[in-house]
Amino acid sequence: MLGRETPLASMASTPSTSSDDPSILATALSTSIDSLISQLAVAEPTPVPTTPHIVRAAVPWPGPEQPFYMYGNERELVMIDTFARLHAISKGPAWTSSRSAPSPAVAWRVEAVAGRDMALIAARDIPRGELIVTELPVLVVSNTFGVGADCSDESLEELYVEAVAGLAPASREAFLDLKNALEGEALHTGIRCTNGMGVPDFAALEDSSDGVFPILSRANHSCTPNAIFTTDLSTLKGSFYAVSPIKAGDEIFISYTLLCEAREERRHDLQFYEFSCTCECCELPPKKLKLSNARRTAISALLSPDDGSPPFPDEIGAVEDVLRMARDERLTLYDHEILEIGLQVHFKNLKETKGDLRQAALWVKRTRKAFAAVGKPFPPMWETVSAHWGTK
Repeated sequence: MLGRETPLASMASTPSTSSDDPSILATALSTSIDSLISQLAVAEPTPVPTTPHIVRAAVPWPGPEQPFYMYGNERELVMIDTFARLHAISKGPAWTSSRSAPSPAVAWRVEAVAGRDMALIAARDIPRGELIVTELPVLVVSNTFGVGADCSDESLEELYVEAVAGLAPASREAFLDLKNALEGEALHTGIRCTNGMGVPDFAALEDSSDGVFPILSRANHSCTPNAIFTTDLSTLKGSFYAVSPIKAGDEIFISYTLLCEAREERRHDLQFYEFSCTCECCELPPKKLKLSNARRTAISALLSPDDGSPPFPDEIGAVEDVLRMARDERLTLYDHEILEIGLQVHFKNLKETKGDLRQAALWVKRTRKAFAAVGKPFPPMWETVSAHWGTK
């Protein structure tokens, strides 16, 4: 059962009355506006666009924030969020631009793997930096209406059931074909929690969201992943890029958790998915595991310092050391972040007239290449700085 569609005509018209009495007209208009605001559960009436299809959930929901569904033109995907945020998304580039994008040559297949059910497998050799697969999500859920929301488990399940029921048959079947790995969790909620991938760019607003993808959600976890997940604000699509060479027949792995933590912390975080990681890194013997934990802690200290101080050292050599640690840990997905910190060091040193412009130019090239390898644009700020250095 779908929720009721918010009538466009009722939002654009004023209430009619046969009376010319200004006080009666004012009262009628005020009553109509109050009713409309209550119906939409937003601060003020905002015109609903004819496309996409915005539907108010029929599920009873506690609290002032009421859920709405926004469907793609062909009902190939649905977003769950507040009316105000969905309306803002529908006006932004994420929805108004063409979502068509060239699909890469097929480099993957989905097949059953012992101990992990379904998995994403490389169908051919995939070089580092190649776009492996890109696709639209079938479901995007704002964290406002995610697990942990102030509602009953039954209401949350009903919300997801109702939203998915409105999808086109192919998208609905693709969602229901995904695994619910959470014991005791209702079907739709379990699928959403098991397969949800962070997509903060889709909303481009204050709240982040989770997306469920028919293909991307098949990828399993490793603490030394060979692929990275990215989202494209202009097309709404999610993608995998190879962060290391992948041989034909190898499994394509991503990360489900923070990788720059010690093994026990990673395993604790992964308990949400009800499995204990047994990847090569997690199964290291004690001495090698201790070294691995130390390297990952050092990478974290550079990328996310606890004291909130600027995350760059005085010397570029310290950044090179961390870069080598990331390579030793096969965490090349962090290369672009580490190299960008190196750019900050070069900028600081050149500003203080103790830097080397030639070395800075070489670092720009390395950083640009690392960003391209994970499907991310080189930051505009560094484009400007590199042009000033004459290193573009």
